[in-house]
Amino acid sequence: MNQSENNFIENEAGQIKVRLKKTLGDIEGCRKHYLLEAIPGMMSVVENVIKEFIDETKNSVEFANAQQELQHANYDQGELTRLVRQYEAHPAMQIALNVAYEVTLPPTLIQLEC
Repeated sequence: MNQSENNFIENEAGQIKVRLKKTLGDIEGCRKHYLLEAIPGMMSVVENVIKEFIDETKNSVEFANAQQELQHANYDQGELTRLVRQYEAHPAMQIALNVAYEVTLPPTLIQLEC
């Protein structure tokens, strides 16, 4: 891989991080956006950045609180939306809620898989 390809990938990775933060952790929306962009070979870069973003978020204090909130809300999409709005003044918590919803399987799904 040459230097210009490396620069392009680094620049795109930075843009993905910006998009994730601006959309408050809308991981699915980010994936769809980059699928629509359809830059050959970029989906692995997108997934790596998303994985790093999830790992960083999981290490935050907000993530544990978000998991508790979602557990009480029974992982309902409508309740997630309500919770995200409730934390309008706290973007880190909004991101944590979206990431926790993305990475945590609802208990009903876990039961179905057994």
